[in-house]
Amino acid sequence: MLLKKSALAGHPKAQLTYAQELNARSPTNENRKEIAFWLNLSAHQDEPVAQYNLAIIYFNGLGLKKNNFEAMRWLEISTSNGYVKAAYTLGALLLSNKINEEKAIKWLEIASEGGQKQATLHLLNHQRSKTISPETLARTILLLKRSYFQEDITSISKAIQTISSLDPTMLDDYLPHLWAWTQLHKNNEGFGLNASIAARFIQNAHSSLLK
Repeated sequence: MLLKKSALAGHPKAQLTYAQELNARSPTNENRKEIAFWLNLSAHQDEPVAQYNLAIIYFNGLGLKKNNFEAMRWLEISTSNGYVKAAYTLGALLLSNKINEEKAIKWLEIASEGGQKQATLHLLNHQRSKTISPETLARTILLLKRSYFQEDITSISKAIQTISSLDPTMLDDYLPHLWAWTQLHKNNEGFGLNASIAARFIQNAHSSLLK
């Protein structure tokens, strides 16, 4: 097999792909060990997806002995190599286990800015637990803008709920655009004659949301 030959030759992406192919088959204890073997080789050559998957294997103890320390270490390495899914997982774990809130928010921010919708939603949920303050409001507005551009209705809804509980007047500039965007996306064919009006709302929203 060409892929396995490439993996044996030491190519990290081939090693990762071969591990993924093995994982796609019916997993057994034997091939889990083989999956871990190839991921480990790839991870040590700075392949961030392999590093992330190796971390998950360490967390679950499938193919390798469960080791939370190694799992967290590989998540950090994968994150430092630019894999935003690893940043999200790392941040969510730190925050949910109340290990290091400052670091958790840092990783979640990296993931959110990298387009991870779950990270944006996680940050919004965290904001809702905060004491009401101008900083909380400003932070939530920023996350609302990010949710809009990520086209994530769940996060948009969460942001609106949070802002409404803090200062509903802050939504005055955003709600018409968000409403129109939501309506358009409920039906890919639009709303007949109203679709062009709604589309203008969306166009205007891009400038107002970036203020």
